[in-house]
Amino acid sequence: MNRAILVIIAGSIFLVDQLFKYLTKEIPEFGISFVDSNFFSAGFFKSLNQNFAWGIPAGPRFFLPFILFFCLLAIAFLIFYKYQKKQKISLILAIIFGAAISNVFDRLYHGGVVDYIALRFGSFDFPIFNISDILIVGGLFYLLIFQRKSL
Repeated sequence: MNRAILVIIAGSIFLVDQLFKYLTKEIPEFGISFVDSNFFSAGFFKSLNQNFAWGIPAGPRFFLPFILFFCLLAIAFLIFYKYQKKQKISLILAIIFGAAISNVFDRLYHGGVVDYIALRFGSFDFPIFNISDILIVGGLFYLLIFQRKSL
């Protein structure tokens, strides 16, 4: 797949996620439940996650961006060199890359990742997340389940 197309895809994902995060931070009354029952509720609520995934402590604050930076370099290498001729894999990696860049940008600019999607199942409150988190997890699952032989 053409490198320019992959960059456009990653950049578009970054911009869309940053738009949602901007709206989340700039709209003072942001906090909407659109489904609310005893078993399931869903809505949009502001949250700044200064930890790692699922609120796992990330250690010293300066440490996590460096780890994430090296992960991004590894993904870029995979997209542009190792899997350049494998279109599905490079497309999924470009999606993951754009989403990951958005979360790293948040950490550097806001001091944590801006999350805004809240779900509750019964008494379990799922950690608040964002579109980038969905794309990263979904992309990794796709690669592990459907492309594992090609990796």
